[in-house]
Amino acid sequence: MHCYVIEHVSFAIFSFQNIPQDIQNNWIQVASPYYSKCICASGADITAAENILGKLIYPNDPCLKCFTKCIEVELGLMLSDGTVVPEAWVRQVAAITPEIAEKCVNNTIDISDTCEKAYDYSQCLVEEVCMSINIKP
Repeated sequence: MHCYVIEHVSFAIFSFQNIPQDIQNNWIQVASPYYSKCICASGADITAAENILGKLIYPNDPCLKCFTKCIEVELGLMLSDGTVVPEAWVRQVAAITPEIAEKCVNNTIDISDTCEKAYDYSQCLVEEVCMSINIKP
């Protein structure tokens, strides 16, 4: 199993192919109660929003970035000012370890746009989970 980056002409779509379905289903279950509210608030395309966790596809789209922030704020994973709450990620989201959560905090600490930060943090978590699964025997 591998992590893939699929590049298109004007933007990159990141797709992570080896996340076990039970982990992915947990992520969807945790976030889905807020999909409607956050789709409306962000103006994100419904299918694209569902594909973030449903297919682990991360297109470079400003509305999807704000959709991601909305979900994270609603779940208490991020404060509205963009402060990530790593212990909430570890407590609520399958496969997120304290080490993964902190690494992604450090990777996104200098991002001032809160929507971009939420999106990049989420993408970092998925990438780190993907890599941690690949290195297990």
